[in-house]
Amino acid sequence: MKKNKHPRLGERTRWVMGAAGIVLAYFGAFALLMYPVIEAYQGMA
Repeated sequence: MKKNKHPRLGERTRWVMGAAGIVLAYFGAFALLMYPVIEAYQGMA
């Protein structure tokens, strides 16, 4: 096995995955909070 030439690559990947997880969690929570509001508007239309 070859040694990893870029030891910071794993650190950067972990940071990107963490940021993506935070963004996905934010949008997921927003969708859960807005779902009843969207359903109510569709019922009125």
